[in-house]
Amino acid sequence: MSRYVIGLVTCASRVEAQKLAQAVLTQKLAACVNIVAGVESHFWWKGKLDRANEFLLVIKTTGDKTKEITKVIQAKHSYEVPEIIFTAIASGERRYLRWLRTALGIFLITALACRADDFDDLGSTNEEIRAEAAGKIAQTGGLRAVQTFREMLNSGSSERRQMAVIGLLQVSDAEEDLNRVKEKLSDENSTVRWSAALALGQSGWTNAVPVLEVSAKKDKSADVREAAGEALKKLRAKLAGSQQMIQEAHRQPGDVEANWRVAEAYLTGGREDLAEPYLRNVIAHDDENRYGHTDRAIFALGFAFGKAGKHARAVYCMEQLLKRWPQFTDRDKALYCLGLSQLAGGQKENGRATLAALTGEFPESAVGKAGQQVLEKLGAK
Repeated sequence: MSRYVIGLVTCASRVEAQKLAQAVLTQKLAACVNIVAGVESHFWWKGKLDRANEFLLVIKTTGDKTKEITKVIQAKHSYEVPEIIFTAIASGERRYLRWLRTALGIFLITALACRADDFDDLGSTNEEIRAEAAGKIAQTGGLRAVQTFREMLNSGSSERRQMAVIGLLQVSDAEEDLNRVKEKLSDENSTVRWSAALALGQSGWTNAVPVLEVSAKKDKSADVREAAGEALKKLRAKLAGSQQMIQEAHRQPGDVEANWRVAEAYLTGGREDLAEPYLRNVIAHDDENRYGHTDRAIFALGFAFGKAGKHARAVYCMEQLLKRWPQFTDRDKALYCLGLSQLAGGQKENGRATLAALTGEFPESAVGKAGQQVLEKLGAK
């Protein structure tokens, strides 16, 4: 089946046509469905010549979606034998085909976050089962998911590398994983490069712009160049929005919401250093946490200090956070950061005690288990 296809389905009424169009679109099986009214059909049915006024669905999709679309139509159609025909798109306006492909590629990324957990089926001989397994891993998240996708990036199978670049940035917000996906823009397989460009555009990491610019100009595949161009549009739009937010925050340092939006945008992009002044504005102008951002701002500031090796400052932030808001949403992460900063700053006993408190309160969480591993390493020395 061709990469791009048109599906044609006739329906008995507008209501039925709308219902079927909605079913196909909500299940992410098509980029667009047109409903054409006033179709006069003449046909043979059970040995007699018949006619009917019908509505025609024109479904714009890709070849790999046709089986699923057929199942959806068959399950919901009123006809005993519904017309479900697919025909290949031999050629078309380039920008439209690019949009169609990009829209369905985004659905692929979205679909990866819609299923449950199972790592075993990645080794299945069935392509659909393997794809579903990747989706289960992405939805589950956690350290095992991150490690699995990292390992898949180095697979000799281009299919596994493609699934990895799509899934990794869904389960990890670490800059090192962003860099891993950026590296796949140089993969030998064009589908992997295309998927990497798409994933970077969806990730929101604006510091991926420089490498995407190179791909958009120089990649030998037109499809990859187009995908990189679409990703650039998304990230540049975000940058433009960020500039407006920054200007607003500069004009009004006491505007807690504006400063938090800027800080959050920088934090999402892994730029804690640039977020710092805006985090300080949030803390300074909402000491009572009326807007609900101050506790998170203190946590983010402490994390930034720890990442920069300013451990005494990191300890101060985390201690103040846990003292003032003992029920902080990410208390386990705050304890973990505090313990590591105490250890790195020379407060060995305090660090051990903090990590012991972490593992006592959160023995089953991923962060709690990470704290336990640190304690075990300390005990082995």
